[in-house]
Amino acid sequence: MRAFIRAVLATLVLPLAAYQPPAAGPTQLNADKDAYEIYSLLLRQEPQADWHIKAWAIFERTGGYVGAGDCIRNGTADSALLDDYLAKNKTPTLLKRKFDLPQYALVGPEEIKHIGEAHVPYADEKAAEDPKFPLNALVYFTVSAVGFNVDHTGALVYVTHYCGSLCGGGAYHLMAKVDRKWRAERDWCRWNS
Repeated sequence: MRAFIRAVLATLVLPLAAYQPPAAGPTQLNADKDAYEIYSLLLRQEPQADWHIKAWAIFERTGGYVGAGDCIRNGTADSALLDDYLAKNKTPTLLKRKFDLPQYALVGPEEIKHIGEAHVPYADEKAAEDPKFPLNALVYFTVSAVGFNVDHTGALVYVTHYCGSLCGGGAYHLMAKVDRKWRAERDWCRWNS
């Protein structure tokens, strides 16, 4: 009987001990870290130099920027990257406080309404003292979810800024990870008003 029990245990335990899980791709934690590194890099570059932005008001949810049709498809030949971007942007998600910016606030629709009514992007010169304006912001930024390619060395993201009626801009950004750092490779479908 003991020999039988040992044989059964050996057939059950040995395969478990030898099991190695398949090599996993980038973890969600790494994707999250990379997304916020990309956001922070691009948000520092988005404002115009004469705006003197020292603090960013960022809409609290990612935008579902999938309606650009041929424009977005003409920007990258990497179908896996584009598929990941489109899938992640079907539904808005809440952003986390993981930006690497000197000062920022995640703002909701009510704050955005007040920022949009100000019509002037010169945040440090004409900032409202009214508490409705987070960080005295007169411009706010939105970001899409970040799509990644299969080996996590390329990314696609959409970043915009709004500063009131007929005042804003944005673009799709193709990013590349080189020597463990993200850099902007190119942008397209840029608009300004």
